[in-house]
Amino acid sequence: MSKRKYASGTAVFSACPDRFVPAGYHESLEIEQILERIKKIEKLSGVELGWPGDFPNGDGMKMKELIKRYGIEIAMVEIDTSTNPKYKFGTLTNPDEKLRKECMDYLKKGIDEIKKAGCNKINFWLGQEGYDYPLQVNYKQNWNNLRKSLKEIAAYNKSIQFCIEYKIKEPRTHCHVATIGKALLLAMDTGMENVGVTIDIGHALMAYENMAESAVLLSLYEKLFHLHVNDNFRYWDDDMAVGSVHFWETLELFYWLDEIGYNGWLSLDLFPYREGWEDISIQSIENMEIISEIISRVDKKKIRKIQSINNSMKIVEFLREEVLKKAF
Repeated sequence: MSKRKYASGTAVFSACPDRFVPAGYHESLEIEQILERIKKIEKLSGVELGWPGDFPNGDGMKMKELIKRYGIEIAMVEIDTSTNPKYKFGTLTNPDEKLRKECMDYLKKGIDEIKKAGCNKINFWLGQEGYDYPLQVNYKQNWNNLRKSLKEIAAYNKSIQFCIEYKIKEPRTHCHVATIGKALLLAMDTGMENVGVTIDIGHALMAYENMAESAVLLSLYEKLFHLHVNDNFRYWDDDMAVGSVHFWETLELFYWLDEIGYNGWLSLDLFPYREGWEDISIQSIENMEIISEIISRVDKKKIRKIQSINNSMKIVEFLREEVLKKAF
């Protein structure tokens, strides 16, 4: 079984509000309390933070000291570009040139602080970059602004990997960076080696993608920089326990992660409204561990042979005989 590196986003330990219970289903925690809880989960060794919200006063050096105290590694930091209503019409694609310039200054400040914290991987989930109605935006202008802005950001600090996380909708009805193809196109179009893609399992499912194929596609261009792990029913970004709904597709993803040699972080991106933070984290990790154990013992040569003849019923039989029957 390959050695997996597990991290958790701080949202797992948040109050988990929704529009029906805006105060959240759990108590709100300070960052120190969240780190303490992550530390208690045996197989978690990393944390995925948000800037500036998770950083003490947005300060990178203070965050570095805090992380060192808890002995946890920063897997990645996401710069918040989606929660400020001032940027409701976008950040990098905002039609107001003054606001776009202001946002670029904000992003560069974030990059500086994140680097001070000792992290060399930054995530961009550009949730407000999109539209809600036909003819609402200038697609050509918006895509040019995205490409130009991301290239400038990547050139600002070449020692950092910048990860584009795609999502088909929410908060906009249509997000510009909606699918694996658009995210890869954008990353390649910047011409920068340090711009890649984050695959979020739930976002891939919402886009009706096969996440294993998406991971392989990115690996062909050396653009698979990070993975968010969770699950859903494809209708919405439910952020459920890993492998709880799409078990076979998750198994296939992990099979291909081994085939392409992915050794990066697997970050829990979960939102346990009614579940306990510890329960959902442990069950997600245990599901990934058992999936990894299954993959370690199955006959990969036989899988490749079946793939070579493209026989769907042979692979169904293989999974039944090699996974289900041996499990019982």
